[in-house]
Amino acid sequence: MRLAQAGADRVEVTRATGRAPTSSYKVCATYGDGYRSLGTLMIGGFEAARKARRQGEAIIARARRLALAQGFDDFTESSVEVIGAEDTYGDHARAVEAREVVLKVGVRHPDKEALEIFAREFAPSATAMAQGTTGLIGGRPSVVPVIRLFSFLIEKACVGVAVNLDGKKIDVLMHPGDPNAVTAGAPAQSAQTAATFAEPPVGIPVSLRRIAWGRSGDKGDSANIGLIARRPEFASVIREQVTPRRVAEYFAHYAPAEVTRWELPGMHAFNFVLADVLGGGGIATLRYDPQGKAYAAMLLDLPVRVPDALLREAG
Repeated sequence: MRLAQAGADRVEVTRATGRAPTSSYKVCATYGDGYRSLGTLMIGGFEAARKARRQGEAIIARARRLALAQGFDDFTESSVEVIGAEDTYGDHARAVEAREVVLKVGVRHPDKEALEIFAREFAPSATAMAQGTTGLIGGRPSVVPVIRLFSFLIEKACVGVAVNLDGKKIDVLMHPGDPNAVTAGAPAQSAQTAATFAEPPVGIPVSLRRIAWGRSGDKGDSANIGLIARRPEFASVIREQVTPRRVAEYFAHYAPAEVTRWELPGMHAFNFVLADVLGGGGIATLRYDPQGKAYAAMLLDLPVRVPDALLREAG
């Protein structure tokens, strides 16, 4: 596919191609996996972020001690995030000492009653812990089921399809597709293990947002980040410097199992898929960004080097 500006608010699309239908359906199934509980509150004043983080750790420690004393197993997972201190950026955080933050504490457990202990202990922390705590946000934490997503492929031949019309059942034969068509014409894939740079790149250091737009989202426990070069000539800079390995290093605090890059040459765009970075994703995760919506905005802070001539030409 090729895109070209054809006038004001007009884009010309040429060389678009398609592929035969595949022999399988994509299926999204869900299943229950215990329970979770999330609580939030605001803390203000001197060293607000440090106070919030310590308070979150203390809440979990107390709830864990009480749950173990009542015969429950330990929490399956726990999470403390301080919003306003750039916790979601990991080692790339730039925030100075904030004077007001939002503390989010989350825990998971297979037993609902164990999380009721956490919810009960979280509420009084708003009045009996760190100085500057302003109160709960949204009230006492609730305990809700964890619903996880599992995606897979199933052969069309295994699924019967029928239409009921005026009480008459009409069987429908679905085209099985060409199983070999799935890989025909597939976009090139960059290996995750490719070297970051053969040699240090030359040029003027700028943030990635100077040369690219970005958008991100989720699919189960994976996040995808799409980058589109602001000008066609910037695509080579992205290709050479924004490698799968470098993206994996940038999001190392989320420990991606794999980072894969797909290139869309006609659009001067790239799509990165980061596997297992959402803590389960959807309503299964304990994080504040369950769908990776902020991942592109974070990646656009990545420093790249752009030849001076390209920047001058782009204005």
